[in-house]
Order: sequence, then structure tokens, then C-alpha cells
Amino acid sequence: MKSVKLFLLVGCVLLLTSAAATAYVWNMVQETLSVSSEAPVVEEEAADSSAETQHGSVREDTSEMPVAESVPDAGVALPAESLSASQKAVLDTMGIEIDSFVITPAMVRCAEEKLGSSRVRELMDGVAPTLLEVASLTPCL
Repeated sequence: MKSVKLFLLVGCVLLLTSAAATAYVWNMVQETLSVSSEAPVVEEEAADSSAETQHGSVREDTSEMPVAESVPDAGVALPAESLSASQKAVLDTMGIEIDSFVITPAMVRCAEEKLGSSRVRELMDGVAPTLLEVASLTPCL
């Protein structure tokens, strides 16, 4: 009976140790593959919070409409100068050529289906995606 108790005690200790190691590795992978939230932000032209004048017309506030509707049909070039070294490394690992990469409305629509409009808006404003978000957005590329 004493050996069974010892076996169960050692088994529980090993189980807890393996769970802690798994959590540590997960955290390290998350930090390595996530995009830095301190990435430089591309400065935009001064705009009013409720409306913006563009090409002689007034564009409506985009907080309620899908992000894909605000992306031009030709797409938006990925601004390489605004990416941090870690962001460039992640894109390079994924096989994305930064200089010629264009974000299309179809890509944004796909991302909105997977993450929702508000989260896509946050990501486009420079917030770092999590590892799970990067994995779920890969088919959108």
C-alpha cells in the first residue's frame, strides 16, 4: 500500500512538472511569434474623429462598418518601414515577401470572418496579433 501512495505522489509531481514546462514553452513560442506591440506607427494625415475629407468627399466614420469596405479595391501595400525587426522575421518565416505584399479587401474580409471587425481594426491599427490569431489568419493570405 505504501508503494502505491509513493507511485501516485511521484506521478502527480511529474504531471504538475510537465504541465508547468508546457505552459513555459507555450509562453516562449507566443512571445517569439507574436508581433511587437511597440511597432512604429505610420503617421496618418490629420483627421476629424467623426469624418474625414478625402479626394473632395466626406468619408463616414468607419467604426461601425466592416474594415474590408475601407480598403481600396487595389489593396494596401504593406509599409515595410513601419515593421519592427521581429515583425519582419515572422513574415519572412511565413514566406511573405515584404516589399511586394499587398493587403486586399478579400484578405480583410477573410480576417473579419475569423476574428471579427473590431479585432481586425485593432490589428490594422498596430496591435500585435497572438500566435493563435496568426495561425487562424494564415489561410487568409
